[in-house]
Amino acid sequence: MTPPADDRSYWRSYFDHAATAATTDHERVGYTSSATASQMHASLRRALGAVEGQRVLDAGCGDGQVTAALAANNVLVGVDFSPAMAARAAGRGLRPVCADLLALPFAAASFDLVVCAEALACLPDPLAALPGLMRLVKPGGRLLISGLNSRSILRHVVRTIGKVRGVFEPQLMDPARAERILAEHGFEIEPVWWIGYVLGFVAQPRSPLARFALSWPATNFILAGRRLR
Repeated sequence: MTPPADDRSYWRSYFDHAATAATTDHERVGYTSSATASQMHASLRRALGAVEGQRVLDAGCGDGQVTAALAANNVLVGVDFSPAMAARAAGRGLRPVCADLLALPFAAASFDLVVCAEALACLPDPLAALPGLMRLVKPGGRLLISGLNSRSILRHVVRTIGKVRGVFEPQLMDPARAERILAEHGFEIEPVWWIGYVLGFVAQPRSPLARFALSWPATNFILAGRRLR
């Protein structure tokens, strides 16, 4: 089957279908299996830490499984451009809003915590959404994003194979560039979490040398920052 002619149509079709399918094709959204999807979700929850009494936005929430546990003690809003996925997220306690990541319908400084887990990989330019996400974070609030590591050799191999097969591959993101953008907009950057699917590691190294060493085998990363102004 020939995929749609643009990224938005492709991913909208994928997620509308995934919302009603018995199983999810995790490979299409950057995971090598359902096990690695679970590993990434657990890593994200670990990076989020304890969150209570906050107004939280899950941007590109999918079915809401990453942040659902926060619904009990926070105001949790979930945004997805697939109505079917937004409906599934509502079933997990998120307050659903159907909208585009590049046109989020909220006032500036509306949230204490903004989370965007893997959804940026579905945009032609993942970093294009960062200004809109940063705008929504209150001073003192936190932004957490995760993406597919552009430094990963494995990612480039998988992406090349996908192109040969004629399918849309998720977009890779440069974590160093994302860090610079956040820092330039007044965010204090936390040490990056590196996740390696093949080698099975999750680490948040503090030293520059260790960070550099892990940035190459890591297939994914999690980046968080606190807004100072």
